[in-house]
Amino acid sequence: MQVARGGFRPSVAWVLSSVLGCSPLSPPVSTDAILVDVRRDGERICRGTVLSPRVVLTAAHCVDDLEIASLDVRWGDQSHAVRRVVSRAETAQTVDEAHGVDLAVLVVEGAMVGAADVVVGRLNERESSFVARGDGWRRLTVLSVEDRAFYSEGATCGGDSGAPVLDGDGELVGVASWRTPGPCDSGTSVFTRADWHREWIREMRTVEP
Repeated sequence: MQVARGGFRPSVAWVLSSVLGCSPLSPPVSTDAILVDVRRDGERICRGTVLSPRVVLTAAHCVDDLEIASLDVRWGDQSHAVRRVVSRAETAQTVDEAHGVDLAVLVVEGAMVGAADVVVGRLNERESSFVARGDGWRRLTVLSVEDRAFYSEGATCGGDSGAPVLDGDGELVGVASWRTPGPCDSGTSVFTRADWHREWIREMRTVEP
């Protein structure tokens, strides 16, 4: 296994360009309001999604067993130190239970003023979804869907864990988890379903430092 280490509303032209295979994609409005870099000692290790001005959603494996003092998030031109980590994976008692719960929230120091609160949507495998990669947005080809996870062809690269997957309405439907070994755009990428964890995500928006 290889770790893959406010919303937008796409125009019709943008969606059509993705269907026709033009990549990387450029959304018609900025996604900077929701997208952050998760960093260790100043180096990006993963991506994340703003849930509220002080809370970021990412993949649990990105931050498990790391010293909190080594972590910060980069949002635009701002850096915010991480003060607390809450891992969804900590509730899993078995390997099977851990599958599809690769989520954690980071509570940061100081508010990310102007950050959007992303909306959690319901995954529909028949509709287009897009993942934020280091080189732009990529359309996903969903292979299969389970209760807590879904799979796509390729799509993620190293450093993409924790990246948001948005549907065509700009709503959060998944978080990049891991991928099979191989070059970018090859193999299989696995994503944690956001809608399965909707209530937990809602509770985490207001978690205390």
